Amino acid sequence: MTATKCSICSRPVEIFCGISCTSCSDFHLCLKCVKAKRHKGKHDGDHIFQPFEIAPPLFIEGWSGNDEVRLLDSLIEHGE
Repeated sequence: MTATKCSICSRPVEIFCGISCTSCSDFHLCLKCVKAKRHKGKHDGDHIFQPFEIAPPLFIEGWSGNDEVRLLDSLIEHGE
């Protein structure tokens, strides 16, 4: 799996904490750059941000890590 990198500082975007700009195509930010309101090129610090999931699968190929966590939570809540 290729790590998603911040479009501003090039650091890897943290698992479960990816942020995309809804106005800029293929523009991802790490939490530090969002917090600092950094911008680059056509990306403006006033643009709207959208969180996204980048959790890798742990057990089942084709599922995201978040899908697997929801399955495990359901099994805990409702039993096998």
